[in-house]
Amino acid sequence: MQRNDWMGTPIGIPRDSSREQEVRLEMLLKAANRSKDRRWYAVRVWTGREIAVEDALVALGVETCLPMRMGPELRRRHRIIPPQPMPAIHGYVLVCMPPDGAVLGALRAIDYVVEVVGGLEHPMSLPDEEVMRFKALADAGLYDWQHEVQQRWRVGEKAGIGAGIFWGAACEILSCRSDGCGDAVVLISLLGKDVPVTVPLAILEKL
Repeated sequence: MQRNDWMGTPIGIPRDSSREQEVRLEMLLKAANRSKDRRWYAVRVWTGREIAVEDALVALGVETCLPMRMGPELRRRHRIIPPQPMPAIHGYVLVCMPPDGAVLGALRAIDYVVEVVGGLEHPMSLPDEEVMRFKALADAGLYDWQHEVQQRWRVGEKAGIGAGIFWGAACEILSCRSDGCGDAVVLISLLGKDVPVTVPLAILEKL
């Protein structure tokens, strides 16, 4: 299934970009706790800081979702390091927030947060069912590094994103492993911009 509604829904945008960090965080906390109209949005964060961002948001009372998977087995100085948990998609955290530009803009006050995917004018939202499906697939181990897929992909090939943050988007494979395990780096056209993203091979599907 290919998703075509990447423009999102226009929402209010904060005009005052010079608000102090404490004020922005206080607004974020109050809005997240009292609003009944909340939707799932993807937030781009520093790679490697996903858990830190999630912890900070949870401390503020924000509902989050960070699907995890098991990473690769590593070998260092003749030692074998067992697989460790890591985000299913590096560099992104899902948050359940009111559709309000001022509130979403306040997320930038959190350390290591880069932006809301889609921007504040047209943020991309995901339905509850897709977020829960994405998490369930990750919890089941389908995105673990050692989970081998039957489909073998090649550089330059077109594919679809079958679940998660970029569910339904078409992409081009920039690099991937040939053994059916691990990750692929893909290029996604998002709101007129080409964005490279690292995803599990198992999340890709034929168009």
